[in-house]
Amino acid sequence: MRVPPWVYIVGICMIAFGGMGGLSGLTSSAVQETDFTSGYNDAIKKEMDNMSSDEKQALESLGLDDLSMSDEDLETQSTFTSLGLVISLMYFAAGIILLMKRKFSLKVVYITLAASILFSVIKYFAFAASESSIVKLGALAIWGFILVDVILLLVVLFVDKTQWKYITGEFTEPENPPHTYNN
Repeated sequence: MRVPPWVYIVGICMIAFGGMGGLSGLTSSAVQETDFTSGYNDAIKKEMDNMSSDEKQALESLGLDDLSMSDEDLETQSTFTSLGLVISLMYFAAGIILLMKRKFSLKVVYITLAASILFSVIKYFAFAASESSIVKLGALAIWGFILVDVILLLVVLFVDKTQWKYITGEFTEPENPPHTYNN
């Protein structure tokens, strides 16, 4: 019996997104360990001082008048980077487990996607509460991650799982199985 295409699509997406999130988190962690973060505000202030009044006015019209980050913002970002690495690892592992086609695979995917959505919502509210415009702008980007998680969750929740149940052994195979995906 052939594996339904949604299993491959969701599994590969989860592996890819988990891998990219993990690499991004590792890069952010490495940068946070350097003096980059301590010199960030000085560099921003220097750039702002070198801007023309038109450039400053353009930033202000976009609501980006305060591009600096407080020590609290940097600490919050560091905490969420570490937690994000855990979520990325879960995402990556859930994709692999889904492709392994075990009975418990869907439960792992459900738990991972729910955890990722919850993490992203908490991260959004933590970033949106910041006084820094640049951190608030970053909070808006989080909605893209939530959208991807919700789409994957909806696919897994509402796709026909009859074929899946035969593959994982939850049902015994009838003589004429439904939805065989034969060409």
